[in-house]
Amino acid sequence: MIVRTVERYPTEGQAWRAVESFRLTVNSQAPNENILFGALVDRYVREKLPKLHSTASKYRSWINHHVKLKWGGIPIRKVKPLLVEEWLMSLDLAPKSKGHVRSIMHILFNWAMKWEFIDIDRMNPMSLVRVEGSSKRLKEFRVLLDELQEPTRTMCIVAACLGLRASELVGLQWGDFDWKALEVHNQTGSCRRSG
Repeated sequence: MIVRTVERYPTEGQAWRAVESFRLTVNSQAPNENILFGALVDRYVREKLPKLHSTASKYRSWINHHVKLKWGGIPIRKVKPLLVEEWLMSLDLAPKSKGHVRSIMHILFNWAMKWEFIDIDRMNPMSLVRVEGSSKRLKEFRVLLDELQEPTRTMCIVAACLGLRASELVGLQWGDFDWKALEVHNQTGSCRRSG
């Protein structure tokens, strides 16, 4: 398999890091204690990035501009909740944006457990990471839910839990849910033209 040119990866170390995610896919039965977080990110982007373009674009942006820059060269097992929380606090981002970055980290750790790069725990380690300013929004959301009628209340819960935009929410279908894999593949969105 040709990955990229020598101009893209001029050193041997850069080339090895670039092919690590491919190697992990091929050798999935042979766990490695020193799998780099960057290899996990590369495999996720290659195989599991959401199909919807707008969602994939946002995920890619958070991953490339924040997650991979900070954690790409570090072994997965050394990416600890306290370190991630301190890093998030240091970012010059709004609390909502920090929450998005934390969510991406949570998704990546879910896949690290599914692919058995790390031990399958009862809890994703990123569940321990708190983002300042997010608890206030959660309280406000709960107050809002108490005021809503069905089916709007359920729609808001689904949108919040899955991180869906309004157009993605109304385009959601039963076939988008993979109950065995506990995944949602939202491949359609609803769009309304004005005029």
